[in-house]
Amino acid sequence: MELNTPAGFRDYLPEEQELRKKLLSIMERKFLLYGYESIDTPAVEFLDILKKKSGQEIEEQIFKIEGEDIALRFDHTVPLARFVASNKALYRPFKRYVIGKVWRNEEPQRGRYREFIQADVDIVGSSSLNAELELLELAKDIFEEIGFEDVVFYINDREFLSAFADANRIEEKARFFRAIDKWDKIGEQGVKKELEAFMEKGKVSSLLSSLKQITLEGVKEYSLSSYERLSYILNFFDRAVFKPTLVRGLDYYTSTIFEAVRKGDNLSIGGGGRYDNLISLYGNVDIPAVGFSFGFERIYSIINSSPSLVKRFRDAKKVVYVAYLKGMFEKAFSISKTLRKQSIAVDMNYEEKSLKAQLSYANNKNYKLVIIVAPKEMEEKKVVVRNMETKEEKKLSISSLAKEIKRLL
Repeated sequence: MELNTPAGFRDYLPEEQELRKKLLSIMERKFLLYGYESIDTPAVEFLDILKKKSGQEIEEQIFKIEGEDIALRFDHTVPLARFVASNKALYRPFKRYVIGKVWRNEEPQRGRYREFIQADVDIVGSSSLNAELELLELAKDIFEEIGFEDVVFYINDREFLSAFADANRIEEKARFFRAIDKWDKIGEQGVKKELEAFMEKGKVSSLLSSLKQITLEGVKEYSLSSYERLSYILNFFDRAVFKPTLVRGLDYYTSTIFEAVRKGDNLSIGGGGRYDNLISLYGNVDIPAVGFSFGFERIYSIINSSPSLVKRFRDAKKVVYVAYLKGMFEKAFSISKTLRKQSIAVDMNYEEKSLKAQLSYANNKNYKLVIIVAPKEMEEKKVVVRNMETKEEKKLSISSLAKEIKRLL
């Protein structure tokens, strides 16, 4: 029997899951702080729904369910578009957040899986650029909370890119921009090689040179509306940087696009943009929308590989461990129940183990406080509370134990 997981899928150990849960809880807390609401959609959608705006590359990655006309969702944006189109009475602007798994049947690579978590926020029903500003501010807020202080937000505009292609008489626009979209992965020479497969070699170098050297002022020559949108964002959001080679989501985005990148390692950790035409594909409704998706798995991987960042998340757990000497289980169990009723998380020993073994267990679990239930102290209606970090011990009255534990935690 094969005990490994299928390629592209992973198990997570308790300490890994603890870090992941804490990271997700930070994101969810921030989403709620900015007024976003949660909805839930099925893990599967009708295949026709997913294929309607997936593009060829994504369509090839869809996990189809054999013998059915349904498939696993590959992102959260298409389900949102279908949801909004089918709920026309939804009060707008509708601010949605979602945290959940998605699936893509692609070749697994380092840091890329077939099953992974996406955390998205979207604003549906507003065409104002202030919606973009809020998403960018929210993303910056989250990145700073988790210890990513050096994040830059690259921005661009799809109308400008389209106008650039038209001005340079690029016939295969989609193919051209798919190559440009790989710039950070394969470098300029890699992009050049892909373009030369279907364009005149002499033209490719000058095109790439021209595109990457365009300044914000230069955008005016191609699209005044793009220039105005980009200028507005750059004026209000100090982390934004114009990047003329940024493409993203050829099959989705209609104007503004953005990508969050860590300066130190040049890794993309999130991005999004405006997709004003997507919802209309699923119903006779013309509703603007803009969203941001956090690259949760990459963010987790970065944190998990950095001891200093891990420490931010793995401070001593706010769980009290109840240890006891022989014959004291009933008393320890009663104390545990009382503390839990006061919303204090409690773990305890259930077997005949030495106190040394119980303290070793608590230390291994990274618990901060251990309550020791012993006969002598119980006669005084007291327990010993040991701080596992400082090794300090003190006797506390059972009657005030919950209050003191909350203070010590």
